[in-house]
Amino acid sequence: MFQYKSTLFLNIKIADVNCGIGSFSMAAQALGAKCVFACEDNKFAGKVYQDNFGVAPVSDIQSVDPEEIPDHDILTGTLPYDSFDFRSGELKAGNGGVYSKIFDIIHAKQPKAILLEIVNSPAKVHGETITNTVEKSVKKCGYKVYASELNASDYGVPQQRKRLYIVAFRKDLGVKNFRFPKPVALQKYVKDILEPEENIDEKKYVYDPGFVCKGNPNYYSNSPVKLGIIGKGGQGERVYSINGTAITVTAKSGGKFRNTGGYYIDGKLRRLTVRECARLMGFPDSFRLNCSETQAYKLLGNSVVVDVIEYILISMAEALKKVDAI
Repeated sequence: MFQYKSTLFLNIKIADVNCGIGSFSMAAQALGAKCVFACEDNKFAGKVYQDNFGVAPVSDIQSVDPEEIPDHDILTGTLPYDSFDFRSGELKAGNGGVYSKIFDIIHAKQPKAILLEIVNSPAKVHGETITNTVEKSVKKCGYKVYASELNASDYGVPQQRKRLYIVAFRKDLGVKNFRFPKPVALQKYVKDILEPEENIDEKKYVYDPGFVCKGNPNYYSNSPVKLGIIGKGGQGERVYSINGTAITVTAKSGGKFRNTGGYYIDGKLRRLTVRECARLMGFPDSFRLNCSETQAYKLLGNSVVVDVIEYILISMAEALKKVDAI
């Protein structure tokens, strides 16, 4: 999270749908906005959200009556990637219902603006990309749509994490030529988010006598720097430098370095801790993850980088300010 002082957000109200552990809410509240509604189907994510924001999100979005949701200026949320069955080209019955419900809410409440996030994919649904599919859903609700894939490492966070962001403004407001935030210089690397080595559980280390460091661990880069592999070199068996950025923190990946990838630290190999992953997602150290370690990795891997959301929300507020919509 970064420090931003402005009066732009003082009167802005946010509704956070499919809110996860609260990346959107964290970003909005850090900027001075008020979150008036949240919903999340995952019970573990909902508990973490409640622990940190003091409010339990509605646990079943499909049971929500859109008309009963408080009025809000901006609707935020993550669209479930697994809503799409790319083999059949259809929305899945379960998560597809979540996808559809989010747009039912947008259509009913007509917020001034929308900010949605989803994992991008070249795969297609009915011959159209995810971007086109989501854009059509938003446009049907009466909005002008902007879409861009942004990388967290371009916004001050040392993690290679590309996600598709959809920003939309209600057409009657007259917002034109919205611009996604410009990249900022990266001033942190993996080494800057590490916990002290004396605090690290021995279980995080992987001892592999066959490992050969094939790269330069002292080379600085704004991308992940691969130094070698263990085992067969699968996704969870690759080793990276702490003087580059982290690879994407994931909810699902196997191997000895599962979820985080492996890092060469003081001549040793280890995966990242939960707190280190939380830092890579933009959460402050005060953010509580009162769940099992396994769940914590999954929840963080499914989350959104707080810093990226802050930058986008600032650009959105500035665009609304230009047309006197806030």
